[in-house]
Amino acid sequence: LRLEMAAGALTSLPPRLGQLSHLTTLIVSNNALTALPDVFASLPRLRNLEAAKNELRELPPSLSSLSQLQVVDVSHNQISSAAPLAPLVGLVAVQLGDNALESLPEWRYEEMEHLSTLAAPA
Repeated sequence: LRLEMAAGALTSLPPRLGQLSHLTTLIVSNNALTALPDVFASLPRLRNLEAAKNELRELPPSLSSLSQLQVVDVSHNQISSAAPLAPLVGLVAVQLGDNALESLPEWRYEEMEHLSTLAAPA
């Protein structure tokens, strides 16, 4: 299941998003989101999360439970910490550029054998 609500004027996502347990792709880029609901533990099949070009300040802690997540694009936001991504060793592409990050998560790079793209602030 793919849900795409890009290039709109969304300011929030409903908590009921967590009821879409078969969701594999969530694209909410180019909106005015200030937060993502902390419902990702209910989305175990999510593989692709694109929330670039919003006004996000943080990533919800429940992102850390998404063991199947492969692609994350949260570039062009105001995120100061990407710590919820640290346990996700199956990531293939991570876009973190143009954020307020002070440091990268403490990834176990030796276990991230599929990581091919990591774009982060210089």
